[in-house]
Amino acid sequence: MTTDDRPRCATCHRPLRSAASIEAGRGRVCQARKDRLDAVIAAAKDVVPALALAKAVKAIESGAVKHRSFELYAIESSDRTRVYDVNARAQCCTCPAGRHGRGCYHVIAAAIKAAAA
Repeated sequence: MTTDDRPRCATCHRPLRSAASIEAGRGRVCQARKDRLDAVIAAAKDVVPALALAKAVKAIESGAVKHRSFELYAIESSDRTRVYDVNARAQCCTCPAGRHGRGCYHVIAAAIKAAAA
């Protein structure tokens, strides 16, 4: 089997080699990252409003959350027209809600990504 014929990781698209990775659809490193992310999301269900958590998870899964540096993230708005800067540690966001001191799902998404990293 050549490299081009091998199944590829659903996350990073590298060729999968082991039978366990092929069965899981992800390499062991990507699977470990996904497991950490799933664990953080499960823990957040007890402390975060359901709608905000659902929007945060959707943003993460769609690739709208980009890590910039340390605990700074760039997160696209839900309609993909704007990008907001989020500091996961300080829990502040440049979206309209964040600028007025209200919570937003952008901060939740950044906190989840930071905790899973």
